[in-house]
Amino acid sequence: MNNIANASIFTTNKNLANEIKDRCYKFGLNISYISRLSDFLSHVICANNEIIFVDHKFNKIKDALSDFCKRYDNNIKIVYLSREHETFSFDAGLNIYRANVSDLDTVLPELIGAVDSFCHLSSNIPTDELFKYVSSLVSDFRILPRFMGYNYIIQAVVYAVKHCNNKVRLSEDIYKYLSEQNGTVICNIEKNIRTAIANAMRDNPHLFAEIVSTNKRITNATFINHLIARTRIECMERCNHN
Repeated sequence: MNNIANASIFTTNKNLANEIKDRCYKFGLNISYISRLSDFLSHVICANNEIIFVDHKFNKIKDALSDFCKRYDNNIKIVYLSREHETFSFDAGLNIYRANVSDLDTVLPELIGAVDSFCHLSSNIPTDELFKYVSSLVSDFRILPRFMGYNYIIQAVVYAVKHCNNKVRLSEDIYKYLSEQNGTVICNIEKNIRTAIANAMRDNPHLFAEIVSTNKRITNATFINHLIARTRIECMERCNHN
């Protein structure tokens, strides 16, 4: 089965839509927001290889969706967002209480069929081993532990490898996560990482020759994505050897 690459959310609740979008983005899912029934029905007919989230307010269509998914092999998976007092089985997909949307962080990898995903691969490697590996990568670039950016870079890469299958959004995902974990604001995270990289590159420019841009500068995103790619390769190699 092909891994699911897209998702859609059918609701009139923008806060709920944004929360689900944020969780889907972590797994590289492109997600569309639909609030009108006519638009939703048109979308379902054409949908393929997709997760569709349905708000409980539209429970009258859940039986029709279930029947549709049984009749057509288009790899659609429905996640019905029910109220806590509702108890029923939803044959076409998964039933989740709206109050427990955070559970999607656990179930989304299975829903998207991510059996070979980067997150799945990294789950087979202890987190402390990932930290050690990423720390060695950062040290290879002579980025010194005395800089706060040293720790932020390591945390960023480990988090991305553990939680972001494909698309890594630096500001929305990584910086936000780091600011929450370290009790500081996003601008300080970005500044400290930039300072740590700049100092290392100034003293050891040859170490950055492989990834430096044509104007002899390197962005936080370029450097962190380079480390993420190398760490993912390491995860695949370790899994292949086991």
